[in-house]
Amino acid sequence: QEGPVVDDFVHEVTENGHTWYVFPRAGRPRSLAILIHSRISARTLNVAFGCKSGRVAYVDMDFGCEGVRFLNVHLPHSGDTDVDYEAALDSLATTVVEGRSERKLVICGVDANAELGGQESSDNPHIIGRHGLSTRSERGRLFANRLHCSRLAASNTMFQKPFDTSWTHKLWSTGSRRQIGFILIDSIARGKVRNVAINDALDGKSDHQCLAATVALSRKIRRPMKPKKKTTG
Repeated sequence: QEGPVVDDFVHEVTENGHTWYVFPRAGRPRSLAILIHSRISARTLNVAFGCKSGRVAYVDMDFGCEGVRFLNVHLPHSGDTDVDYEAALDSLATTVVEGRSERKLVICGVDANAELGGQESSDNPHIIGRHGLSTRSERGRLFANRLHCSRLAASNTMFQKPFDTSWTHKLWSTGSRRQIGFILIDSIARGKVRNVAINDALDGKSDHQCLAATVALSRKIRRPMKPKKKTTG
């Protein structure tokens, strides 16, 4: 989610062959980072990347016939104003629209610093599912409204999981656990997400749990159909 502190873009290949992107922090305490597994990087063409406002970073990749825009987003915490929060949501919306204009499938990992809770009566069930934890916070309402406007589905609210594999963040001060991390996907493609759960394969000092999604991507290249020849009688 958040990486080391850098003021200039860093792009390097690790000793294990993974591709590591770290984006300029743009005045923030830490930088956003995206790590791409070696088995993906080696066979993927047309990689592009960018960052907006130090809070939204993306990497574009092609998988067979399907282009994907992977986003890493860190929204402002409670110490920042609602204006700051809305500005970060604007950056997210702009990056999503740009990706869709290039016919990319949008998949986003976001530290929302907001609780969506379970599905409310006004929610589109294709956007927010019935299995979110706790109740919606005030920032959660801002976040939920923007998800509806941007047609992004909070995929981990759509899978019923035990509490221990659903919470994403533990407060240092109180030890309370909450769900403020989400994996978002274009709502029209939500069926591509086969599973979302906590994954403890990545180990490090953090107050967040690692959230992982299994997404089925199209690999078959579809060729345009040839028009039928007209016959004359």
